[in-house]
Amino acid sequence: MDFNPLPKDVISAKARRTTEPPIAWLMRMPFDDPQIISLAAGFVDQESLPAEEVAECVHEILAVEKNRSALQYGTSQGFFPLRQEVSRILERQGAGKSVSPDEILLTAGSQQILHLVTDVLINEGDIVLVEDPTYFVYMGTLQAAGARVIGVPVDDEGILPEALEDKIRFLERSAGLENLKLVYLMTYFQNPTGACTAWHRKERLLEILRNHCDLGRTTFIIEDAAYKELRFEGGEIPYLKALDRDNSSVVLTGSFSKSFSPGLRVGFGYLPRPLLEHVLRQKGNEDFGSSNFCQHIVRQAIITGRYAKHVEMLKAKYRAKRDLMLECLARYFPHEVEVIRPLGGLYLWASLPRGLNTGARGQLFREATQKKVLYVPGELCYCEEPGIEKPTNNLRISFGMVTEDNIVEGMARLGEAVSQVLR
Repeated sequence: MDFNPLPKDVISAKARRTTEPPIAWLMRMPFDDPQIISLAAGFVDQESLPAEEVAECVHEILAVEKNRSALQYGTSQGFFPLRQEVSRILERQGAGKSVSPDEILLTAGSQQILHLVTDVLINEGDIVLVEDPTYFVYMGTLQAAGARVIGVPVDDEGILPEALEDKIRFLERSAGLENLKLVYLMTYFQNPTGACTAWHRKERLLEILRNHCDLGRTTFIIEDAAYKELRFEGGEIPYLKALDRDNSSVVLTGSFSKSFSPGLRVGFGYLPRPLLEHVLRQKGNEDFGSSNFCQHIVRQAIITGRYAKHVEMLKAKYRAKRDLMLECLARYFPHEVEVIRPLGGLYLWASLPRGLNTGARGQLFREATQKKVLYVPGELCYCEEPGIEKPTNNLRISFGMVTEDNIVEGMARLGEAVSQVLR
């Protein structure tokens, strides 16, 4: 469709800063060519989506005589019985000894909480520290808000404390620390690396931030735990939120998208009350309450035991798919390729020899697309910082949505492409 673009002075500054998500074109390619195997899509396993369980929940909700409340508007904060269930889940998982439903917010996926908290806290030019690489969709939110994003390196145990302290000391020297509003962390099976932040590292991170920042007043931490329940190996690690004993400085976000159904779009947050007050005002103006009916469905799944049973099934499913992808990587890829072995989540993060460009304009991506297989170029996952060169030899592949047969075929195609480029 042809159209005349609006004049720049008509569009708001925020809208001008907003760009298409960097992965959007990758998501479109398999629809344009069904022969393409996408190892790029971070979607959940299609065959495991709980169609029967959701149908049963809907029937039970609507079967109650004259129960039409689920079809009515809800509240901005969300369905109270589900907030109670989330509170109990978080208490069992160690987020706090007493989590009040009044401190829980229900949203349209955890992405909405990231958006709302950013809107409430970030003015143009404010600083956000993020893991580097990090969740690139949130980078778009921060870009639109006009934030100055600074990356902190990570390894297979999460963000590096020494690097975090170095960045903070740099901000102190440059008089920028007062503008540090957020520190964004994905502490469980991080997207894109699959790394899980160790407990001793969480303690050290919070110690550093408390020593240097006015936590809970000018600076907050977002602990994004979207993949928390998809652990299929190793012992449980308590939330960073567990160290925020007075609920003053850490925003914990979670989601039922990865552990149950992304189509229902139900996420949750556990927020400090002073911040929650402002987020609720913003949310009320934005959506007048997320889907009340979907919140009823999730609550019904929890109280009937269907949710817990589904999570256990998913963990076994994803473990098998991860193991298959690692087997294929060992079989089809050159030995020079290194990978972080994830203990949960949906992703593998591979590092190729330095000097090999995995970017969208690089030779490997051209070879891969010719062989009809897709990956996420690692360059998309690093934040842009003027004057700071970022690695160009990484790639992210996902075992979430792709079938077992396509894991084998897709990894064979991608391994062949890597071998050709290395030769």
